[in-house]
Amino acid sequence: MSAGDLIPAEALVREALDALAKIDFDRYMALWHEDCRVEYPTQLPGRPGVILGKESLAEYNRGAFDGMDHRELRDLEIRQLADPSFVLVEFELVQSFGSGAGSFQGRVCVIFGARDGKLASMREYADTRLLAVAIATYQQTVANSR
Repeated sequence: MSAGDLIPAEALVREALDALAKIDFDRYMALWHEDCRVEYPTQLPGRPGVILGKESLAEYNRGAFDGMDHRELRDLEIRQLADPSFVLVEFELVQSFGSGAGSFQGRVCVIFGARDGKLASMREYADTRLLAVAIATYQQTVANSR
């Protein structure tokens, strides 16, 4: 791939967000570098705060796609940073999973980095307390259905 063929960071991010919203795991993962680094500084206890490599990211992300019923990104803002390889994204995430047994709605801020036409890094900030409540509600619903 020559320098003229590289996909700008913002275009990659828009493609990634579209794949997330459409719950398209394969398309989303195809956008990532083999040696990517993903960080979750506000991660839930017991979950990894840093994920290294596309294979590990794919394994981790299966849980974010499997069982997902609906995902919507509202109030989306994308800002190109001074360094053109980085993009800041902010949105309201609305999603449900487990046939609607669990749902999450919260603000998410993400910094994506790109290199050589692929996503190379991501740092995501969200109020994971809201996600913990959604997971607990889902688990309680499943437990009560047995």
